Amino acid sequence: MKNEQTNKSMTKKIIIVLFVLAILILLSIYVYNRVNTNTATDTTANTENLIGTNEENTTLVAEATGSQEDETWEWQHDTPENHNMNPTVLDTLHTELDAYPINAEVIIKDSVIVDEYYKEGYDQNSVFTLQSTSKKVLHLH
Repeated sequence: MKNEQTNKSMTKKIIIVLFVLAILILLSIYVYNRVNTNTATDTTANTENLIGTNEENTTLVAEATGSQEDETWEWQHDTPENHNMNPTVLDTLHTELDAYPINAEVIIKDSVIVDEYYKEGYDQNSVFTLQSTSKKVLHLH
C-alpha cells in the first residue's frame, strides 16, 4: 500500500514537471515567433524618414527603403571646416601617424566622413585587422 502511494506521488510529480515543461516550450515558441515577426516587419518596411539636425540646426532627412538590394549605401564626405574642425591639426595628425604602425585613420563627425588618411599602399578598400587603436570617441556638448 505504501509502495502504491509512493508511485502515485511520483506520477503526480512527473505530470506536474511535464506540464511545466510544456508551458515553457509553448512560451518559448510564442516569444520566438514574436521576435521573428517584429524583425521581419522592421526589415520589410516600405519607406521611412530618418530626421536629424546638424550643428547649424539645419534639418537633415534621409530616406531608408526596405530593399537594400536595389541601392548601395555610401558614406557622405564633407570638409573638416564645415564641422568646426581645423584641417591643419588633421594634417599634423597624419604626419604623426607615420611614426606608428597605424595604416589608416577615418574621422566621422555629424554622420559624415570629414577626414581620411591612408599610408602609402593602402586605401579605402584595404582590409585591416582591428586592434586596440580602433576607437570610438564621443564628444558631448
